[in-house]
Amino acid sequence: MVKPIIDMQGLTVTVPSKQGTMVPILNGVNLTIMPNQVLGLVGESGSGKTMTMRTILGLLPKGATATADVWQLAGENGPVGQHQQLRMAMVFQDPLTGLNPVRTIGFHLTEVVKRVHPRYSRLQQQAAAEQALEKVNIPKPTQRLKQYPHELSGGLRQRVLIAMALLAEPDVLIADEPTTALDVTVQAQILTLLKELQRKEALTIIFITHDLGVISAVADNVAVMRDGQIVEAGTSADIFQQAQHPYTQALLAAVTAVTDGHASSLQTVPHTDRQQHEEIWLSATHRVLGGVPDGQ
Repeated sequence: MVKPIIDMQGLTVTVPSKQGTMVPILNGVNLTIMPNQVLGLVGESGSGKTMTMRTILGLLPKGATATADVWQLAGENGPVGQHQQLRMAMVFQDPLTGLNPVRTIGFHLTEVVKRVHPRYSRLQQQAAAEQALEKVNIPKPTQRLKQYPHELSGGLRQRVLIAMALLAEPDVLIADEPTTALDVTVQAQILTLLKELQRKEALTIIFITHDLGVISAVADNVAVMRDGQIVEAGTSADIFQQAQHPYTQALLAAVTAVTDGHASSLQTVPHTDRQQHEEIWLSATHRVLGGVPDGQ
């Protein structure tokens, strides 16, 4: 029987508020991720998607605490937020700010190679970097290594970030809205690339997004988040064809359809009665992270 690569049950993350109380940001997250599959984690901004992934990576904000009833990575129990059993890598949302503008593409890639293979010679490091660029279909890799981020298009920069992630030789690749800053044509290319890499490299991919169209194109399984909880989970077919939770149904209804050249009326997602909770949450997160959160 195949074991989950990540199994968390009852995950709760709290942060301190200005009043000194601990405020929950995640409240009993139950999430099971199987190996060699693509999980789509979907929900509106502030639902807890990114904070869940930060917890998996052990990147909790200062002062935050995390507890879980079950925390297993690769079938092994361990402290919440520690992942020695798994090697993980992350592809971030903005490919421009994700790269140092005063460093070459070659510098970014070889820095990863040095950490994974510290005994590699300089020639071996460059060869590994070029091979990574070839994997993500970047032409003329030798030339690209000498260039700076501003000399590449947004799509190429995103491919560089994916190449960096692959050089870490991860078991799990976390993609945090990696197509948001790209136009539709380039977005489709990146999604196709990720699916191909997932198959060839036998990767487990966690794809974070609020875009249901993206999820339908790449995900094997889907988990829907709201207010720091998983409200519904299932196969992609189950979620898109037989959604059971009212919030999931509302998200699907909010997608504008175009028929006969005319767009349907936009349906809105009703808010829960959580104004007081949001005020406390924003206050606590602002103090802990040093600014208003940008799409947890």
